[in-house]
Amino acid sequence: MEDRYFIMMPTTTDYIINEMKINRVSKRKVYLNTRVDDDSIFIIREQILKIVESDKINKIEKDKLEPINIYISSDGGSCVTGLSLISLCNRLKKEDYIIKTIVTANSYSMGSIIACACASKGQRYCEENAQYLIHQPRVYKYEQVATAEDIRRESEQIKLLWERMIKIYKYNTFLDDAFFTRITDRNEDFWAWSEESLKLGIVDHII
Repeated sequence: MEDRYFIMMPTTTDYIINEMKINRVSKRKVYLNTRVDDDSIFIIREQILKIVESDKINKIEKDKLEPINIYISSDGGSCVTGLSLISLCNRLKKEDYIIKTIVTANSYSMGSIIACACASKGQRYCEENAQYLIHQPRVYKYEQVATAEDIRRESEQIKLLWERMIKIYKYNTFLDDAFFTRITDRNEDFWAWSEESLKLGIVDHII
């Protein structure tokens, strides 16, 4: 029987999406418009690093570097994965990169700390109807078998993670110990529209 070989050709949709990604990177724009997880953060980190690589190839001088813009509309997600994006942005800021965050709609949970901490000083923007949500980390995983010791160890790690996140929030905003004690003790969700977020130092400008 004759062997048959099938070659998968890219569709028009694939082509358009690829062109959009190339165009965004060329305009120094990246988008977090989904949950914070390994896939979404990997893509954003990759796009940011492509911008940095392009600057080095083109030998752009530090004082001529244009800002990297991160557009955010996210319900949050993985805390540790999100912190890796903050780490990258902090490293680039030390290299004199200006990073802007622009919240277009919702910036919930881990999305709020990314919007707050990734940006350079004075470079946090949001649209007038943007909304933020801050709360302590939560775990939804005990549909599987776990011992009391497993749960205790996990609880300790969540506590340490929350302490790290509080430190980041406090460094980048006007939020104080009393605010975080209330959220922790009462297990509260704190919601804020753009105007209140501006007063609390969560964002610098409403556009």
